[in-house]
Amino acid sequence: MQVFGLQAGVYRGASWASRLTNRNFIVALMAQVIAGLGFGIAAGLTLYFQTYLWELKAQDILILTLLGIPGPIFGGILAPRLARRFGKKKAAMALFFTSVVFGHTPMFLKLIGVLQLNGTPALLWVLASFTFVQMVCAIAGYILASSMIGDIVEEVQVRTGRRAEGLLTTADSLPSKIVYAIAALIPGLFLTAVAFPTKAQPSDRTMELITQVGWLYLPTVLVLFLGSVATWSFYRLDEESHARNLKTIAGDPPP
Repeated sequence: MQVFGLQAGVYRGASWASRLTNRNFIVALMAQVIAGLGFGIAAGLTLYFQTYLWELKAQDILILTLLGIPGPIFGGILAPRLARRFGKKKAAMALFFTSVVFGHTPMFLKLIGVLQLNGTPALLWVLASFTFVQMVCAIAGYILASSMIGDIVEEVQVRTGRRAEGLLTTADSLPSKIVYAIAALIPGLFLTAVAFPTKAQPSDRTMELITQVGWLYLPTVLVLFLGSVATWSFYRLDEESHARNLKTIAGDPPP
């Protein structure tokens, strides 16, 4: 008996382990776990950098935060267009790379003494521009990454005879969330390493200390984020393979 073009015996015999050991799923999982480390570190230090490195006011921080609202709209428009032209994997990797560059270039320029705009209206415009591009590219990239993980469901079904959306989604999201939580402890280590005061006020001394934190932070997160982008290069499920999987599931295997 055939089930979605597959042998019923295979359908009954497939185990959860065979679904979780799918090569492409492991690649996607590792990419997100590595990125989760970076995001956890960034989340713990963003406010410190905004307050002490850029010396932003509360309303400036609010503006940068609100830039995230239109991000999903522009990301949702950008993602499918790039995917159709370049393929999901190449588009996602390019978007993630662009997000990393735009997200960290202002800090790098600040640390090397090039971007010295603190206290000027131009600073908010520069940070807002880079932040907006970073957010749009990151969101578009994760839209494509989610779609790529969705494609794995059909590949797993072809190979094991079972759909496993719930299993794959849980197995994909849970480790990255755990890693994100663990990584949130690292900012405290960076701050402790430079003896950053707990009740600091913006000053020349805190600028010196937060700059030291920045030099610890920047190479760490760049290695993690770029490592995550590079990990996606091992993903092997392209559009043609996915189309063949859909035909096989439909009971119309390609010649």
